[in-house]
Amino acid sequence: MAKNYDYLFRLLLVGDSSVGKTCIIVRFTENTFTPSYITTIGIDFKIRTIEIDGRKVKLQIWDTAGQERFYTITATCYRRAMGIMLVYDVTSEKSFKGVASWISKIAENCDKNINKILLANKCDLKEKREITRERGEELAGRLGIPYVEISALSNFNVEEAFATLAKDIFNSLHVIHSAFAYRTKLLKMAKQNFDLFFKLLLIGDSGVGKTCIIFRFAENTFNPTFISTIGIDFKIRTLELGGKKIKLQIWDTAGQERFHTITTAYYRGALGIMMVYDVTKEKTFHNISKWMRKIEENANEDVERILVANKCDLVSQRQITKERGETLAKNHGIRHVETSALSSDNIDHAFTLLTQDILNKVCPPVREENVKNGKGKKKKVNLKGSAGSHHKSCC
Repeated sequence: MAKNYDYLFRLLLVGDSSVGKTCIIVRFTENTFTPSYITTIGIDFKIRTIEIDGRKVKLQIWDTAGQERFYTITATCYRRAMGIMLVYDVTSEKSFKGVASWISKIAENCDKNINKILLANKCDLKEKREITRERGEELAGRLGIPYVEISALSNFNVEEAFATLAKDIFNSLHVIHSAFAYRTKLLKMAKQNFDLFFKLLLIGDSGVGKTCIIFRFAENTFNPTFISTIGIDFKIRTLELGGKKIKLQIWDTAGQERFHTITTAYYRGALGIMMVYDVTKEKTFHNISKWMRKIEENANEDVERILVANKCDLVSQRQITKERGETLAKNHGIRHVETSALSSDNIDHAFTLLTQDILNKVCPPVREENVKNGKGKKKKVNLKGSAGSHHKSCC
């Protein structure tokens, strides 16, 4: 029988007894909640299929026993897991402190690069709460993993938690595949319908319109009801500049803080980065300095940058003047463009400017001038001076 899915991801839920692992799984797979579940003995699993980027992903979700006496049984299940959910109970200090021992178990039994997420369950029990959101986020930050607060009882963020981990695994698989295939891609590039391949990255706070900008540029469409990006995604479009066909791979990152550990890995391969803010929201403009630091910490030194002020069509709601944006860009020695994904104003222009700057760097333009070579003949001279060997490969 042909399988009815494209990928199979094995997920593992770990955490102290009674933190709600079984309730979380049953809520996700069956959309039911029973507060009287007996404690899991050993290990059990449930199945649910979801869709990621048009692919059917079958999730095999393993429910482990949290009691000490079952550790030897459940440890064997770690090795085949592709993703792990670390669960604690926000009303139990002990379960929060117990996360450290579960991290140790993961380190002992799993691949060091396994995808993980920290789940704070029972967030609906506000009066009984012992662990603040800030403590949970701080722990997740130290571990370098996403953090989500959930409630199996009210079904709050349960879907989002599983979607986040599954998307993270999906992207990790594609990064591995891309790394493996990259050398072959370079070898075949001459035979393909483009001359150069540039990877661009859009960053900025959640809700500034990064996804809308990318869709307007790549597909010339606008949908105001896009949900927030989970993790990272990309689109493709080819431009022609200077007689060269340039394939742009444009990565759309999630602006929420909990996804920063996922998205930072994508900075390093980027040749150009668009920092986007919303002209109607002061906070998004103020946070550009934070995104600047992210670039300094994670991107290549010579990455090209551009500052994009989106939603300039919303004149009556505007909080950030054009002059303030231009001043900020000037202080950092980068370009500034005002855009509207809704009306398509300057969208193509912004991408063209960034692409041209990258092109000028990797393939410096040349001009003809008379050079004193004893014969008075014209000779092509690099505008930036003598080009290095890395430029010769693309020009």
